[in-house]
Amino acid sequence: MSAADAARKRSAEDCKDEIEEVSRHQGDRLLLISRYFAARARLSPEDLLQEALTRVLCGDRQRPPDVDIVAFLGGVMKSIASSEVRKRARREDAGYAETPADLGLFADTVSDGRAGVEDTICRDEHDAAFHAWLYEQFDDDETQLVLLGVFEGLSGEELCVQTGVSKDQLATIRRRIRRKISEFEGRRGS
Repeated sequence: MSAADAARKRSAEDCKDEIEEVSRHQGDRLLLISRYFAARARLSPEDLLQEALTRVLCGDRQRPPDVDIVAFLGGVMKSIASSEVRKRARREDAGYAETPADLGLFADTVSDGRAGVEDTICRDEHDAAFHAWLYEQFDDDETQLVLLGVFEGLSGEELCVQTGVSKDQLATIRRRIRRKISEFEGRRGS
């Protein structure tokens, strides 16, 4: 790495200071992001956030000076989750299918007419896959943050506070999201 590249990268110590100064609002945004990517990769949101923080503080990941700490940590979490998804796919391709025990669940549940553990897992995986697809359809941070909040069940007012968008901006973003969902349903019905 050249001296210019080294100067552009922030040290782990600088990142540590900035992480310690993360505001409550930024912390809430980080939790939203970790929940989204953790669901996609079947990880614990707390573990995913912790792993991202560990990699940054150990110096494994270096942040360019022009990147916001929340966006940077979000990118690190996305990378970790994507790696986990690829690792799981390679295991499945090799014939190492996960069992309910691998997922921390009991396989010997008794059916009482309600949705079983397997049904719940399938529904959760389907929801996570759809959320991931929908999230990837938008490349602007505001829409992605609104989507993360919607996935968590936040109300309109909470979305405005958490994402920093106005009510008018939120209405516009929601219309774009509804159009994308309608397009998806139209293609699926064809």
